[in-house]
Amino acid sequence: MVLEAALKTLPKRHLSTSKATESLEWWRVDAELVAGAAAYLESIVSKNDIRRSHLISWLTSLSGAGVGEAIGIRRAALAVLSDSKYDMESVLEKSLQQFGDQLYIKHVPSLQQEGIKGAKLFY
Repeated sequence: MVLEAALKTLPKRHLSTSKATESLEWWRVDAELVAGAAAYLESIVSKNDIRRSHLISWLTSLSGAGVGEAIGIRRAALAVLSDSKYDMESVLEKSLQQFGDQLYIKHVPSLQQEGIKGAKLFY
């Protein structure tokens, strides 16, 4: 699927993997790259409910949205969904359910939990 390929390729080739959290405005460091990635994802997802659903599933999956990748890909994915209140509520609700699940907390590696927690910062 084109969307899956984009979600795997964009962070590796175009979004920085360095953590620029040292400044208070760390999100501005790669804002243009994230905006470009969001525009590319939007062109794939545009007006296709199945692909939007897939993007929501990717963001909230147990395997973690882009675990091990830079946070930029999650920011780009959320930017694509940000035009729909329903989609954003769906992502937030699913993430909160998952993050509060005791079984999930005990058995899912902390790297995945941190990825989901980091994605919540942008809601």
